Amino acid sequence: MHRPFCSKRCKLLDLGAWADESHRIAGEPAMDETEIDEMIMRAERGQE
Repeated sequence: MHRPFCSKRCKLLDLGAWADESHRIAGEPAMDETEIDEMIMRAERGQE
């Protein structure tokens, strides 16, 4: 069974589109570790 796709080929084409980032979920880009560390440092300074 290939649900929700009509065939194995359609399923593989969709997977390929996600893998090469042709399909994307809308929203803010993910933060990298540097941005997360900076955000934590700013929050800690605000609590002091």
